[in-house]
Amino acid sequence: MQWSAWTPIKNRCNRNSAAVYKIALSEREDSPKPIPMKRFTGTDGEGCLSIGETTDMETRRKQFMGGSHSEGILLNIVKKYCRSYQKQFGNAITIYSYAVVESEDVALKEERELIKKYIMDFGEAPPLNSAVPDRYNYDEWGELFNA
Repeated sequence: MQWSAWTPIKNRCNRNSAAVYKIALSEREDSPKPIPMKRFTGTDGEGCLSIGETTDMETRRKQFMGGSHSEGILLNIVKKYCRSYQKQFGNAITIYSYAVVESEDVALKEERELIKKYIMDFGEAPPLNSAVPDRYNYDEWGELFNA
């Protein structure tokens, strides 16, 4: 999979196709790099806050930024009401990276695998992902573990 460069969420992506994406924070807008985040079993160098899928990346970017996507809504609540967020990340900007895929079915499969691999690496899902797709499919966990 070919990932785009990290881009401020306020910037258009000009892709109206199926994709998987990651959301993170950055201290700089001019050359955005994710802020590393501590996780349960290690540090995520990409500081991934969310992994998702969409049939239209530009529409999803607008939904995330505009507060009509559940993970974007949660991030906005944290930014506004969480005092420790304000102390630690007060000036951080939200950034995104995406990989275009062939179809919605492929996007769903890739999202599920990316989230599960993330859990396998860090012992938890990205903090804004409230659900783990197909969480009880132990065969799939085993396949990913042995891949």
